[in-house]
Amino acid sequence: MSAKHYCVMCVLFVCKCVLFVCKCVLFVCNCVLFVCKCILFVRKCVLFVCKCVLFVCKCVLFVCNCVLFVCKCVLFVCKCVLFVCNCVLFVCKCVLFVCKCVLFVCKCVLFVCKCVLFVCKCVLFVCKCVLFVCKCVLFVCKRALFVCKCALFVCKCVLFVCKCVLFVCNCVLFVCKCVMFVCKCVLFVWNCVLFVWNCVLFVCKCVLCYCHRVSTQLQLTVISYHINVNLNNTIF
Repeated sequence: MSAKHYCVMCVLFVCKCVLFVCKCVLFVCNCVLFVCKCILFVRKCVLFVCKCVLFVCKCVLFVCNCVLFVCKCVLFVCKCVLFVCNCVLFVCKCVLFVCKCVLFVCKCVLFVCKCVLFVCKCVLFVCKCVLFVCKCVLFVCKRALFVCKCALFVCKCVLFVCKCVLFVCNCVLFVCKCVMFVCKCVLFVWNCVLFVWNCVLFVCKCVLCYCHRVSTQLQLTVISYHINVNLNNTIF
């Protein structure tokens, strides 16, 4: 075996080794690509969870508004019932007072002047009672207005908290989108690297084919040389 043939065989062996290393690198790149795809899938899952959290926050906000509306309705009904009860109580008192007055007038026919004086005092007392009742009603209305304002402030606070939660969810969603964009960039870079390695692999294959052709030609040359030598020996 000549030195040239031995060098060609060495080059062929080195090319095969390079081809094996390229295949190994290609396998590692495929593994890295699979990991990147898994990370992208996890990011998509996180994005879906964030959307679910946003939907839950909107539902909580809607429930709070419904509770506020129900509270207002209950407050209005309570005020109406209280007003009706006060009216009925006042009418009963008036009827009772009229009955007593009639009974007293029937008994005190002879004391008309005193009865007139008493009636005047009673009218004055009724006016004072009405004035006191009006003041009480005004005080109750002010207290009810203050309670309503407090409830409205609490509802606004709850609404602000819900908006804050919504803002945090939007921030998390933006971060997830940024991470997804970075993953896509990394995937693009790995695709470029894979393309470069494929190009290198193609070049190695071309070199291997060339070496194989040269080796074949060299073998044919050696065989021809041996045939010529054998023919010359046979002739001589």
